[in-house]
Amino acid sequence: MRKAYFALALLGLSTLSAQAAGVCNRSKPASYAISKALFKKCSKVTAADLAWVQNLDFSKEFPGVPAASHSLKTGDFEGLENLKFLRFTDHMGTSEESPYLEGKKLPEDLLAPLTNLTHLDLNNALSEVKESDFETLKSLESLRLDNNELQTLPVGVFKNLTSLKSLYLYSNQFEALPAGLFRGLTNLKVLELHNNKIKTLPAGIFSELNQLERLALYVNEIETLDQSVFSGLTSLRSIVMDRNKFKSFPRALIADLDNLEFINLSLNDIQNFEPGLFANFANLEGVNIGGNPVGSIPTDLFAGSPKLKFIALDSTSLACASPETFASLTELTELHLEWNPLRKECYQDLVNTLGTEIVRVEPSYNHP
Repeated sequence: MRKAYFALALLGLSTLSAQAAGVCNRSKPASYAISKALFKKCSKVTAADLAWVQNLDFSKEFPGVPAASHSLKTGDFEGLENLKFLRFTDHMGTSEESPYLEGKKLPEDLLAPLTNLTHLDLNNALSEVKESDFETLKSLESLRLDNNELQTLPVGVFKNLTSLKSLYLYSNQFEALPAGLFRGLTNLKVLELHNNKIKTLPAGIFSELNQLERLALYVNEIETLDQSVFSGLTSLRSIVMDRNKFKSFPRALIADLDNLEFINLSLNDIQNFEPGLFANFANLEGVNIGGNPVGSIPTDLFAGSPKLKFIALDSTSLACASPETFASLTELTELHLEWNPLRKECYQDLVNTLGTEIVRVEPSYNHP
């Protein structure tokens, strides 16, 4: 009798646990995804089972769960405190929208239970982000908001993401970003803002990002920047700003970037390079400034930057470049001068100083 009672008690506890999980009562895509992750029917999933779920993927329509009639809802992720990876879209070569986010925005507090989430992919999913959408995600390390229709972001939306290391905001519709947007991101290492319509950036927008190592701003519409905009980026190693609308680029913009290793300013409309623009950078290894119609370069352009290995000056309308400009760059392995009207004697002087294996030209266009 006692054994039978004990068995019934265990059965009752198991039933209560299954009811506590409530997986069958959640939206159909959430119920399906959780059941699939645990290899169980939703009616069999207990609250204890939910603690084992670490990865959920809503990037594809589930069989029998048409997106047209089913969307995620508040409460769908209750009990999933140990979830690590959450994907709403497949960013690997697809343009499909997230099938289960109605109105291309997150339901209120949908992500609130996911306090241990480390990776969140919301690319190609959203047209709107609310300030409260990510406020509980203090363990988040990677956030993908790229390839969306975002035109603005609320100040404070990232303020609690103190563990975030990578933030992807490229391929949206930003024309401007508010000051204070990146406040709190003290561990951020990668920030990608390329392929937007950004025209300028407010001074101090990056002031708290002292761990940032890579900043991508290419394919925007930036013509000028406040000279202090990059102040505070003491760990920055790579900054990519090609295909903007710069007509000039003062050295003051990058003067404080002591750890800079690579800079790309190609395909802008810079008319003159300031003397010493890339001088005295102890760690600088690569400079791409091709595609700017400068016509000539100052001899001290790279002075005192001994680690330079790669320089691209292709398509810069150069008829001549003094060997003196490069003579002290003992680690230089590639000097790209393709698609310039380079005079024969200038080419020969460069080859005599640097060698043919370093000086790269396009024989059909250059004039060696």
